[in-house]
Amino acid sequence: MWLRKSYPTQKPLLPYILDLGKRLEMFDRWISEGIPEVIWISGFYFTHSFIAGIKQNFARTNKYPYDRVDLVFEVLKITQSVQGTVITGLFLEGASWDNIG
Repeated sequence: MWLRKSYPTQKPLLPYILDLGKRLEMFDRWISEGIPEVIWISGFYFTHSFIAGIKQNFARTNKYPYDRVDLVFEVLKITQSVQGTVITGLFLEGASWDNIG
């Protein structure tokens, strides 16, 4: 019954409630403290909208056509300083990671 009112998940009820609590906590901190330095991308239900927002902000700030903006992902060390949006919680599915290169 609760799945009909929720975001899609395969989690049983207790892990789902814990996950939902973490998501709500993330958004509550975002509202009260502003945009975090590191975004927990797994906390979003529809990540495509967030990614589109990143691209749109970049395009507007730099007066660049939105349809010419593309994303580049780079694995970072925790202490590394960057320009752009830093995310955590990205999962690969049906792929493997090659740390060489």
